[in-house]
Amino acid sequence: MVRSLHSEQFNHHPGQLMMQCGRGTFGLPTMGSWLNYGLGSVSENLPGYVVLNSGRGSSGGATLWQSGFLPSTYAGVLFRDQGEPVLNLSNPDGLPPELQRAGLDTLRDSNQERYIVYASWDHHSNLDAELPYNATVVDQPIAALIKDLKQRGLLDSTMVVWGSEFGRTPLGENRDGRKDVTGRDHHPFSFTALMAGGGIKGGQVYGKTDEIGWGIEENPVHINDFHATMLNQFGIDHEKLTHRFQGRDYRLTDVGGKVIKDWLV
Repeated sequence: MVRSLHSEQFNHHPGQLMMQCGRGTFGLPTMGSWLNYGLGSVSENLPGYVVLNSGRGSSGGATLWQSGFLPSTYAGVLFRDQGEPVLNLSNPDGLPPELQRAGLDTLRDSNQERYIVYASWDHHSNLDAELPYNATVVDQPIAALIKDLKQRGLLDSTMVVWGSEFGRTPLGENRDGRKDVTGRDHHPFSFTALMAGGGIKGGQVYGKTDEIGWGIEENPVHINDFHATMLNQFGIDHEKLTHRFQGRDYRLTDVGGKVIKDWLV
């Protein structure tokens, strides 16, 4: 559990770009694209980077799985939550739709108690009802995913990261003349993320905020540090994974970032 993340971006789309691309700027490759670029793909026929989208999705949309100035083959392949799951694919000859539907329904019934879609966490209002609901909804699926990976012997080679583009203020967001605004505002100065597997040391809490959770008192972690450490666990030096574009060498961690060795097994 990392409790000392911080960012310069305080609104949703720039914050999401910062979390995915290392900077709150359009046109940059995402973290998944950089990994695809650095590691390559184990298959010529399957994507090395896929995207699952549920509910209303993130406000950043496709900019959060783009390849930026890298070739388009490094972009994420979206698994859609409506219509055909992957565009331009169809059932192979000889497979009746009814048979495929029956198989998918069985899988859905098996997973329904373990993996559940959740809603937005942008609680500017209705905090007392919505925050407990969302927390309850995600608690079991997070545990189920980690347990499933561990049971299959995949947790050591899979990194699970759960977080957001920023945190929420520890103080109430109460606006004059707007009684419905009773939640929390955007807060990039200190927020939390959860990591498991992938060579990350379990059972520790890293970082500390002040007594009300406004600022960081111990072990601040910038998003670029977060990315540098993740790349390290894939065997990549974040300062060497670069691509020449518009006259300079770009990288996921831009001009910053350091590997946080306290996190590593």
